[in-house]
Amino acid sequence: MTLTSLVALSVTMASGTTFFVAPNGNDSHTGQSKTQAFRTLNHAAAKMKPGDTCLVAPGTYRETVRPPKDGLSGKAITFRASGKSVILSGADPVSGFIPSGAGVFRAPAGARFTDLRQSDQVFEQDRMLELARWPKNSSDLAAPADAVVVEAKDAGTDRIALKVRPAFNEPDGRWAGAKVWVNLAHLGKNWGQDGQAQTGTVVSTDQSTGTIVVAGIDKRSWSGGKYDPDQPWGVGEGTEIHLFDPAPAGVNQTGGAAKLLAPGEWWINPSDATLFVRPRSGKPEGIGQKRRSFAFDLSARRHIVVDGFQLFGTSITTDLGADDRVNTLAPSEAITLRNLHGRYLTHFTDHTRNMQMMWLQRSGIRLSGTGHLLENCVFEDIAGPAVSVIGKRNRVMGNTIRRANYSASEAGCIDCGRSYDPAPTLSLNHEIGYNTIVDSPQQGLNIRGLINENPLTPGGARVHHNLIQRVMQRSYDSAAIDQFGTDGRGVRIDHNLISDLVGSLRIGIYTDFGFGYVIDHNVIWNVDRPIQVNHRDEKQAGNIRVEYNTALSAKQQYQMAGILNGAGEWNPASTLLNNIVSVRAQLGKGAKVEGNVVAEDGLFVNAAEFDFRPTREVNAGAYKFGQPRWAAGAKAYPVAQPKLFATRGHM
Repeated sequence: MTLTSLVALSVTMASGTTFFVAPNGNDSHTGQSKTQAFRTLNHAAAKMKPGDTCLVAPGTYRETVRPPKDGLSGKAITFRASGKSVILSGADPVSGFIPSGAGVFRAPAGARFTDLRQSDQVFEQDRMLELARWPKNSSDLAAPADAVVVEAKDAGTDRIALKVRPAFNEPDGRWAGAKVWVNLAHLGKNWGQDGQAQTGTVVSTDQSTGTIVVAGIDKRSWSGGKYDPDQPWGVGEGTEIHLFDPAPAGVNQTGGAAKLLAPGEWWINPSDATLFVRPRSGKPEGIGQKRRSFAFDLSARRHIVVDGFQLFGTSITTDLGADDRVNTLAPSEAITLRNLHGRYLTHFTDHTRNMQMMWLQRSGIRLSGTGHLLENCVFEDIAGPAVSVIGKRNRVMGNTIRRANYSASEAGCIDCGRSYDPAPTLSLNHEIGYNTIVDSPQQGLNIRGLINENPLTPGGARVHHNLIQRVMQRSYDSAAIDQFGTDGRGVRIDHNLISDLVGSLRIGIYTDFGFGYVIDHNVIWNVDRPIQVNHRDEKQAGNIRVEYNTALSAKQQYQMAGILNGAGEWNPASTLLNNIVSVRAQLGKGAKVEGNVVAEDGLFVNAAEFDFRPTREVNAGAYKFGQPRWAAGAKAYPVAQPKLFATRGHM
């Protein structure tokens, strides 16, 4: 072997081989130049060894990539997009459409999509179409045009008779046997009530009276045939509902799909697997149907990097068993996912099981295992959480999440696994920092499952420098950062910016009958209840530390305390120190309370511009007097960020 060959070999061994993939490639090629590119990522993955890189040219790829080999520490196997428009799609084109009347077209649908409890999803070009529903929706997914209950009556057994606004005027029979979505969060007599989405069945409708009878919806707040509007998880005045996915008999007897569908809607007749679509454009062009849950399945893989791709109608998992994992640790390790832009990662319509636990660790990017990193990504328009993180020492850093959890499930935009049903999930020492989370109907961060591994060293599990705004838009008695009933053993929640959760019982940071949290240096404003720490057991130590926060409640009909115990008079072994608050700061008997300052005019540099630095030394609040403001959210993430591509566009 010549010296030149030895040098070339040493460079190849040190840096690895680069493989190329392109839409016009061929898997019979060598894959080691642009002119010899492979056609599929899976073919490249089968050739790759530790240290190798796969560069993927712009185009659309429809496959689930399952690398058969691991990388090594310092020699990862890397899949990298080589342009802005490298699209990994979970949808396949649908062809063979023929006219079916009134602007509706039909084609064979093929098998229904039920993988991992997800639901069929149909697209026109780069936008999701609506499954046939009433009332029709042309609004944003996170704030759809639902009907509102004006009267609810007991209809026997598990049935409820509803009258709604706008008045129901659809032909009798069309919606019998359809499904109904109900938002169990509602505005009671005095304040908003707890609740989340649930789905049931339409029993019957009566056009003459505008009545809809539904079954399978929670009736815990009914007693003796009467509805108590001050009970959580109830159906009554103010409840939001819509009907969807009608049965074939009802559609066929009321004029068929031509009478059912509005522009931008679809419906599948399960009797003969026919897809009916009424395109927004008027032509059945660019119609696709979801076929794959994941663009990458990295289960049991180690040291893999996925960089720069667009995900459309599909997601990435590091553990195919994540949805049912409880107290075991997935074998995947050190997966890095960065610079991704994902839209419609997960879609479902089923809320029939445990309303609070059903979609935790089952939605979005699923980080399960040890030592994974998800950074500098943008995720939009997801039925459940954009990210589900369980396992140990995983990091979710610098991501932007918009309109996640549009189904209003009790799961948040990022979740850390289940805290019960059937048991708590192993979810230790994750770091969730510098993320921007905006515009969601339910929680921002659901950290029920997150635990600090060593209680003697608080902060191993940390939630910090996140910017969370305009969440809780369709729900009550939950929070931007929400916890219930867990001993966090020293989880630290710090340096988060939270704002614009306006309306009763919408909370910034909420430890709801939990223990062992450190809440410090957060800035919360224009929120009904900035920090709420529920505790009432005089014999059980709360061990909650609430220190150096700026907690400013919204001025509404009445103004709540900046920090409060919302459930009792006791909170032993907790501390409430050096916070700036609206009205007052109060945790309960047994808590140490010192150095808290009630906000007053002139205390802040420029409250109108959200500059809440103190104008004098008060030794309280999230900012030190005379020091610059710290920043939070994806734009403040202290890692070099490439310019992300547009958040809308053809996928």
